[in-house]
Amino acid sequence: MNAGKCLLLLIALSAGCTSVIAQTTNNLAKWHYNLKRNAANETELVFHLELARGWHVRILDKGDTVFRSPEFTFTRNEDLQLVGDMKQEGIRESVTIDSVKYDVYSYKVLYKQQIDAKPGTKVTGYYKYQLCNSEKCMEVKKEKFAFIMK
Repeated sequence: MNAGKCLLLLIALSAGCTSVIAQTTNNLAKWHYNLKRNAANETELVFHLELARGWHVRILDKGDTVFRSPEFTFTRNEDLQLVGDMKQEGIRESVTIDSVKYDVYSYKVLYKQQIDAKPGTKVTGYYKYQLCNSEKCMEVKKEKFAFIMK
C-alpha cells in the first residue's frame, strides 16, 4: 500500500474514533428545559438533567477545583429579570474523586430559576457543566438555551 492510501486510512480511522467518543460523551447527560408557572403565577425556567449511571454533576457552588460546578449564564435583556438565585433539586450524595470528597447529584437534577419577563420576551444564554465518575472527569461542555415567554 502506498503512503497516500495509508494516510487516508489513518485519517478515516481517526475520524471514526472521534465520532464514537463524542457520541459516548453525549449519551452521559441529557438536558431539556421548559417554562413553568407555579401557584403564585410566577414563572420558572426549569432545566432537567438526566445522567448516565455512575456519572455525577457537582452541586452549584463557587468552589474552584478540578471538578467544576455547573454555571448558567443569561444574555442581558432589559425585558428579563432574574428573581433570586438558581435553585437545585435532586438526590445529593458525597463521592470521592482523586482523593477529594465532593457533594454531587447523580441520576436526575432539576435547576430552577424564577424570572420576571413580559410575554414574547426571548430568554437566551448558555450553561456549562462537567461530569465525573469514580475514575475520570470529562471536559467542561457548553450548550446554548432559548425560551420564549408566552
